Amino acid sequence: MADRYTYIPLIGLFIIAAWGIPAIAPEKRHRNAALAITASFVLIASSMLTWIQLTYWENSITLFRHAVHAVDDNYVAHNLLGNTLAKQGMFYEAISNFSEVLHRYPDNEEALTGMGIALANQENLEGSVGYFRRALNIKPDSAENHSNLGFSLTQLGKDQEGIHHLLEALRLEPGSPKNAEIHFHTGTSFAALGEIDQSIDHFVRAIRKKPDFVEAHYNLGVALAKQGKWDQAIASFSMALQLKPDLPEAALYLEKAKRMKEK
Repeated sequence: MADRYTYIPLIGLFIIAAWGIPAIAPEKRHRNAALAITASFVLIASSMLTWIQLTYWENSITLFRHAVHAVDDNYVAHNLLGNTLAKQGMFYEAISNFSEVLHRYPDNEEALTGMGIALANQENLEGSVGYFRRALNIKPDSAENHSNLGFSLTQLGKDQEGIHHLLEALRLEPGSPKNAEIHFHTGTSFAALGEIDQSIDHFVRAIRKKPDFVEAHYNLGVALAKQGKWDQAIASFSMALQLKPDLPEAALYLEKAKRMKEK
C-alpha cells in the first residue's frame, strides 16, 4: 500500500547520485562518461524490472498470486485471489486459498463466505450451509450470508428455514440489487410449501425489481394457474414468451391456460 510513496525515501539516493558523481569525477570528460555509463545501467535495469512487473499485472489472478508469494501469511491477498478465482469458475483453487486463510484465522468471515460460495457452486450444499452458518455467527447482520444460506437450504429442500433467512436478507437490505433473485427464490419456496398467495406476492415483487425476469414471469403464471386465475396466468406466460420465445414449457402452459379459460 505504501509503494507509491517510495520516492520520498529515495530522495537521499537521488541527491547522492546527482552530487556524488561530480565529486568522484571532477573532470568534465570523465564525468560525462560516468554519467552516460550510469544512465545506461539504470535504463537497462529499469527496463528489465518493468518487464518483470508487467507479468504480475497481466490480470487480477496473476497480481494476487504474486502478492500471495511475495508476502507470507497474506490473508488479504488469499481472500482476494480466492474470490477472483471463484468468479472465473476455478473453484478448486479458490477453496485452496480460502482454506489457507481459515487454517490461520478460522473466524475470518470473508474466507468463510468465499468457501461457502465455492462449495455451493460445486453442488456441495451441505458443506456450504456449514460455512454460511459460521459466517453468520461472526456477522449476524450480513444480508449476503442470510441470502447465501437461504439459497443453499431451499435447494436442499429445507424451504421453511430457507425462507426465514431469505426474508431476513430482504429486511436487512431492502434496496439491494440482488433482491429480485431473493424474492424469486422465496416465491419458489413458498410454492413448494403450497403457500400460493405468498409465492405470488414474491414473484410480483421480483418482477417489479426486474421487469425482464423471465423465470419470475413463468413461475408467476404457474402459481396463478393453480388458483384458476386464467387471464392473469395467460398474461404472465405470454410475457415470459415475449422475453424468451424459445421457452417450450411456457408455450405449453399458455395453451393449457387458454383451453381451461374456454371451458
